[in-house]
Amino acid sequence: MKVISVIGLFVVILYSSEIEHMKIHQYNKKATVKLQKENLMKKYAKVDEEKLKEIVKKATNEKIIYKKIKHQNTTIYYKVLTKSYILKIDAISGEILKKEKR
Repeated sequence: MKVISVIGLFVVILYSSEIEHMKIHQYNKKATVKLQKENLMKKYAKVDEEKLKEIVKKATNEKIIYKKIKHQNTTIYYKVLTKSYILKIDAISGEILKKEKR
């Protein structure tokens, strides 16, 4: 009876650690997909980070606090936050799509 309980306990421990292991890999897989997608968008973008800084400085006279490359339908754009503004800048042409106060 003691042998069966010990084997049962071992199986439960082994099974629960495998479930935790799978959760870790599923999470990492999703993060990897997001990273690959972001790198692909950066590859297609013609506006690099230096050019983006120039555009934002010219439009708002402020520094970039946060920037993220995103896409919506067929448009790839940067979402940029400064101290006073939220901007959407086309990553292909450098055109300011939207500028609003925070």
